[in-house]
Amino acid sequence: PMGFGHADLVLAVPKVWTDVSDLSDLDAVADAFWRAHGMRLRIATKYHRLVRAHLRNAGVAGYQLVDSQGATEGTVANGTAEAIADITSTGATLEANHLKIIGDVIHASEATLFQSKKSPFSEDDTAVLARFLQRLKPSG
Repeated sequence: PMGFGHADLVLAVPKVWTDVSDLSDLDAVADAFWRAHGMRLRIATKYHRLVRAHLRNAGVAGYQLVDSQGATEGTVANGTAEAIADITSTGATLEANHLKIIGDVIHASEATLFQSKKSPFSEDDTAVLARFLQRLKPSG
């Protein structure tokens, strides 16, 4: 782990959904949405597998994942989804789009450096890595 580039995959709904704060609430809303509109509640995301597994583990049903390839936070405002699952670092874009995070973080991540265990690592490679890590240290 590099200690920077933190980002979380979260589920967010409109702030006006004041009675929705966790996934059991979302499940109830999805059921009510189906009864009222005859269609599943749409959740826009690029991360279908992770979101589906998270919702399945929480027992949430009655939703449909819709693909989003950018500006996911805007899908609620433009009427193509009722909720979103997207990456956030600060929450500022969610706030700007009048969305709030519900439930637990689906997936937490940060910038990470990997090396294959099978790949040889020479003295030159070690020196390059040391220079790289030195550049990442804050000055002062």
